[in-house]
Amino acid sequence: MGVDATYAAFPGRIVMVGFGSIGQRVLPLLLRHLGVTPERITIIEPRNDPSGEAHALGVQIKSLALTPANYAATLDGLLRPGDFLLNVSFDVSSLALIEYCQ
Repeated sequence: MGVDATYAAFPGRIVMVGFGSIGQRVLPLLLRHLGVTPERITIIEPRNDPSGEAHALGVQIKSLALTPANYAATLDGLLRPGDFLLNVSFDVSSLALIEYCQ
């Protein structure tokens, strides 16, 4: 398969926590290879897309820092069963997010 091939058709939504250097590199891959449309992706990032890349690709950014006090309520409004939560942040607890998803 080529570099522009769609390898899977993911039907749900994706919430990405963090949009630093890793998130900025992963986002185009999600769009290209998972057949996910930009409106089904939400990024949670305290800084408002410093690169401008998410905006250019049509992906929504919520400018918000996830904290122990707000992460469950924030994610409750964004995720349903079958959706995918991707943590590419260095300062948000993966363990807390895994427990939330379970």
